[in-house]
Amino acid sequence: MSRGDIYLGPLKTGAKHVVARFVLLGLALLLAVPFKLSAQNLAWGCPPVPRAGVCFYNWPNFDANKGKYFCRTTGQDIVQLPKDFNNAISSIRVFGGVTLRIYSDFNFRGASLLVRHDIADLRNVGWNNRISSMSIRQR
Repeated sequence: MSRGDIYLGPLKTGAKHVVARFVLLGLALLLAVPFKLSAQNLAWGCPPVPRAGVCFYNWPNFDANKGKYFCRTTGQDIVQLPKDFNNAISSIRVFGGVTLRIYSDFNFRGASLLVRHDIADLRNVGWNNRISSMSIRQR
């Protein structure tokens, strides 16, 4: 085997195989961290609007005077919205050619809706206070 190859045979107890297992475990953890961190740094407020991204409002018609909002950019998927955000979104603004897919359940499961344009009132499309996870992509 050359450097960088992945051994797919039976596990062995040699030092090289133990190191390889730790490297693969570290890689798996590294890939999972962005999802956890992206949801933990959410805060309702009045942040700057992104060039390419989405803003989520806890009040219809993007009304920051009555409520608050948070914004995400392309690739900042959220596997599970935290308690204060889960099922609390009432309107969505889309910026810079972004496509958003919202889900009714955690882990990108349950009913979903593809969003390419602003939705001033999620009640009109049957999604008010129903969002539990989301995926944000560039078109």
